[in-house]
Amino acid sequence: MADEGIHWTGRPIAPDGGPELSSTDVDATWFRERTGEDPLPSRPLSTTWLRPGAHVPPGKLSEDLVIPTVVDAEAEPAERIAMRSASEPPGGNGPVVGTVTDAPPR
Repeated sequence: MADEGIHWTGRPIAPDGGPELSSTDVDATWFRERTGEDPLPSRPLSTTWLRPGAHVPPGKLSEDLVIPTVVDAEAEPAERIAMRSASEPPGGNGPVVGTVTDAPPR
C-alpha cells in the first residue's frame, strides 16, 4: 500500500515478439496531447515521444495505466505494447507489457 502518492511515467519500448501498437491504433487527440505529434504517418509507439503515466494515491495498492485504443474495421492480429519507466536506466526492472486484441462483434 502506498504511504504517499506515487506517480509513474512510462516510455514505450519495442515489445518482444508480435506486432507493436502504432500511433494510429490509439485515440488521435490523446496521442497529440501527450506527444505534440500528429499520429500520421502511422508508426510504432516506441518511435514516438509518448510518455503516459498513472498515479497511485496514498492508501491504494495499484492503479490502471490506460492507453485508449480506437476501433477500426480492419481485422488485425493481437498487437503489443511494452513500457519501461521513463526514469529507469536500460537493464533495470522488466517492462510493463500489454496486448490489444480485436473485440468480438456485439
